[in-house]
Amino acid sequence: MDIGTGPGTCLNSILDKCNFSRVLAVDINKNYVASAKKLFSAKSHVEVRLLDFETYLEDGNTEKFDIVFFGFSFMLMPNKAKALEVARKVVKPGGRIYACLTLNEKKNNFVEWIKPKIKYLTSIDFGQVMYRTQVL
Repeated sequence: MDIGTGPGTCLNSILDKCNFSRVLAVDINKNYVASAKKLFSAKSHVEVRLLDFETYLEDGNTEKFDIVFFGFSFMLMPNKAKALEVARKVVKPGGRIYACLTLNEKKNNFVEWIKPKIKYLTSIDFGQVMYRTQVL
């Protein structure tokens, strides 16, 4: 399961290197979902859905996955504890949860101030600043 797949480019870059029999790629942005659906249209083992991952179980979904992957989307999760709780419930026994994160070593007031504003210039939400001490 690829959480926050965006337009699908990251997932697409590894698909041919991995032997996934099925991939569910989800995002909450309808434009990203449309782009990802187009990108994966010829790959029948990839399903792309408009979905809020935090409500995945509440929506009646029961499917479990060998891998649950946050590709830089974890920083965008409004409730990170809930996102991890859902991930733990949807990963199969013996499965893995992976997250790509950009972690800062020390407090940076400028980055904390500018990061939320970047979306108004680029239309891309880069989420909150995260520090190594918050995760490790």
